[in-house]
Amino acid sequence: MSYKIDVVNVDWKKLRERELSEVIFNDENINYSLLHEFVVMQLANRRIPLAHVKTRWEVISSGRKLFRQKWTGRARVGDAASPIRRWWGKSFGPRNTVNFKAYHHRKSF
Repeated sequence: MSYKIDVVNVDWKKLRERELSEVIFNDENINYSLLHEFVVMQLANRRIPLAHVKTRWEVISSGRKLFRQKWTGRARVGDAASPIRRWWGKSFGPRNTVNFKAYHHRKSF
């Protein structure tokens, strides 16, 4: 059984047809787990980390206390960039420093 593949250019236009050797591309010689690992590696290398939130130190705000500590009847607060406050710095939000290229080395035994 011989395999034929199409050789295409960048625009996916067929240039020619190529016949592959039966000795190399035989069904018994195909290592499916290696092919799967290679595809996962290629897809991981393409990934670009996009999700990113600012921490309380990256948010632009003054460091002043919003209101006094005692005798207001309200809860104690710090500065405006505190992660407790809405719309400000997040404590454990996603960062775009993830290296996805290392994932193809992980193996589960």
